[in-house]
Amino acid sequence: MLLASLSMQLGISWLQDTNSAEPRFQHEEAIEKLCVRLRQYLVHAWTIDEMAREVNRSPAQLLRCFLRAKEISPHRYLVRLRLEFAIDELSRTAKSIDLVAQESGFRSLRGFEMAMRSHYGVSPSQVRSLAWPK
Repeated sequence: MLLASLSMQLGISWLQDTNSAEPRFQHEEAIEKLCVRLRQYLVHAWTIDEMAREVNRSPAQLLRCFLRAKEISPHRYLVRLRLEFAIDELSRTAKSIDLVAQESGFRSLRGFEMAMRSHYGVSPSQVRSLAWPK
């Protein structure tokens, strides 16, 4: 409930998985498998080659199929997953922003802050203050 309220305040639309009965694209099953793996291992420093190996595709084939299925690159998808996790942690816990950045898979606090500002136009501390008003 708190997360939904925060998302409305920030104008964030969360990534939704498509669970339709019929696959829209030839490689959708592989892409969904990769999305599950990315969620499971957010902190891993994924490369496009590793992602492609996860689903037995070439990097070019993975990129093409991922863009068709999700309308976003695998890297941007991963960054958004990490940011969603971070926003949830910032809104639910009192963990330090640095710790949340690390647990979300960001290599540095600066990178985390830049990604948050770039995607949502707010800093991690602003997300926290929206969730925990004084």
